[in-house]
Amino acid sequence: MIALTIVSVPLAECLTDLLPKQERQAINLLADFDVSDGVNIFSAFACGRNTRVATNKPIFDGYLVLFPGPTFTSANIEATAAGNPLLISRDNWDIGVRVDDTKRETLRTVFGVRGGIGKVFEFEVSDTYGESGVQTKF
Repeated sequence: MIALTIVSVPLAECLTDLLPKQERQAINLLADFDVSDGVNIFSAFACGRNTRVATNKPIFDGYLVLFPGPTFTSANIEATAAGNPLLISRDNWDIGVRVDDTKRETLRTVFGVRGGIGKVFEFEVSDTYGESGVQTKF
């Protein structure tokens, strides 16, 4: 099979399809305090931010397979194919690019108390709060 592809875009504009521009920040804090031999207070805080900008083609490539025969094939394409099936594709960059700018923020906190009286009675009480926000612009 012979393949023809028409590409009219600089390679630099195609690279963010697979590897977008991305920045990440994250912080994680842990605290642990023994109030007495049998009581412990603990907490955790985690926060993260991720920003990403990607440039993509507006649509996926379309492919057309032409089989040998004069039905829909001009003479010059028939000569190029030389009796083999011909795969024709096209990059659709002339339609424009699709840019998506995504910002994601995540927050998580945990606060708790654990303890026990000897080996007979043990307890742990905690509260967890978390939220995540995502904003995407196309």
